[in-house]
Amino acid sequence: MRNTKQREVILEIFQGLKEPISAPEIVERAQQKIPQLNKTTVYRTLDRLEGEGIIEKMLVSPNILHYELKTEHHHHFVCKKCEGVFCIDGCAAGIAKLLPKGFILEAHDITLHGLCDKCAR
Repeated sequence: MRNTKQREVILEIFQGLKEPISAPEIVERAQQKIPQLNKTTVYRTLDRLEGEGIIEKMLVSPNILHYELKTEHHHHFVCKKCEGVFCIDGCAAGIAKLLPKGFILEAHDITLHGLCDKCAR
């Protein structure tokens, strides 16, 4: 894929992020740098970046996708009040023990739900 200004701007958005970001937030931030940038172009670029293995997406709620740079395996916490998504370092050891006999685990995603520290106050 050629390196376009739109692609550069979208990749810049991910630099320095500690938590996943929603697609509408990416569109908003990208349009701050390129006001005429089309929402469809942003979504198409996100799909291509995911296909290239640069970013990964996660469905947080039925209508909201979040994206993050692909890094080492980790899980997430979703606040049910503010809908913030937070990364959790590490992984639950021994999860394969939960599988029925004869099943083979190839991958897993764990998302915890509750209230973040700000919403819990």
